[in-house]
Amino acid sequence: MGAARRWAPPAGPPMAGVEMISGTHTRRRAARSLIRHGHQKGTMDTSGTPARAGAEATTAGIAQQRSRWWYLVPLLLAIVGGVVAYFAVRRDDPRLARNCLVLGVALTAACVTLQAGIITGAFLP
Repeated sequence: MGAARRWAPPAGPPMAGVEMISGTHTRRRAARSLIRHGHQKGTMDTSGTPARAGAEATTAGIAQQRSRWWYLVPLLLAIVGGVVAYFAVRRDDPRLARNCLVLGVALTAACVTLQAGIITGAFLP
């Protein structure tokens, strides 16, 4: 492994979404954006790609912990709520997304089984 190089902005057109104004506010916003998206300011690895800040946090599988209130969506809307909650939180908390989907499917299966038992009279003495 070689020594780390100093980070330099890529040659070519300016970064998308950042106006090239000489003001300090725009430069700070661009620097925060780079740091927020995982690029560590100042270093590159030997392959020429920017080093990732907080790489150990992304290997854990959870980028951001979402609220447990998301469990209410499948509780109230069954499988539709499970699908909605899954797509809403899948990138931030994959485990919560999977659990919401499973909860929605399980509630739907329980309701269908209960209704089928009531209709056929299977629960009557």
